[in-house]
Amino acid sequence: MTYSIDLRQRVLDYHESGHKIKETCEIFSISRHTVYRWVKVKKETGSIAPKVRTHGAIKLNDEELIKYIKEYPDKTLREYGDQFGLTISGMSRAFNRLGITHKKKHTI
Repeated sequence: MTYSIDLRQRVLDYHESGHKIKETCEIFSISRHTVYRWVKVKKETGSIAPKVRTHGAIKLNDEELIKYIKEYPDKTLREYGDQFGLTISGMSRAFNRLGITHKKKHTI
């Protein structure tokens, strides 16, 4: 959930009028981290608008993933992720969702 631009502007105006961040947070019931982030973003970009998501979620075909895992059981999560366009953590969540454990045997 994002805060409205109007609220962001009121918070920054209040802070810039000489009030401390702690006081600003108490008045507007938001975290200090949020105010620090808004101040930083405004300083760097000049805008307080929320970031727009540039891509949507990737739909993963579970059957295709299972087939690929059976075909190439020795790959790492990074290699699986490269194949399906996901990050390591995304692949890890997919494995957990499907109930697949993927442990490597280490040779000495």
